[in-house]
Amino acid sequence: MVRRRRNGHAVAPAAASTLASAGVVLPQSAAGRAVPVGVSTLYHRGTLRGGQALHNLGNIVVIGDVNPGAELVASGDIVVFGALRGTAHAGAQGDRAARVIALELAPTQLRIATAIASGDAGGRARGPEHASIADERIVVVPFAEANLRREPVPAAMNGESR
Repeated sequence: MVRRRRNGHAVAPAAASTLASAGVVLPQSAAGRAVPVGVSTLYHRGTLRGGQALHNLGNIVVIGDVNPGAELVASGDIVVFGALRGTAHAGAQGDRAARVIALELAPTQLRIATAIASGDAGGRARGPEHASIADERIVVVPFAEANLRREPVPAAMNGESR
């Protein structure tokens, strides 16, 4: 459901309006959240340069670097097999369990659901890193120390009511 444009952008329409207009009914998970059937993953091989963007209703996997000025927006997880130096927004539809993983995590801005973190001036050890939400803020840890189990977020924390 991703449309590509000549200038290097890929866009996906908003999930709620697209699915509702198509009459699609989403199943409910055990936590009471809607779970899209067949979540897609957008794979991109190559470097994303400044001004380019990838948007997907699902996950994004980039095999290459994401340079400053480039943007990744996904309703699910973002994984970069390379350097992430641009902007990344995982969980764009409000998924607080989304995460960002990169071999070099140095984004200009990192967003997960509604949490926002700006890139720091360094100070962290180089190597693969994992970013997720913990204690209402974005936490970045070395990949080797990451808890990769995808825990369901309680509905009250996810902005939904029962």
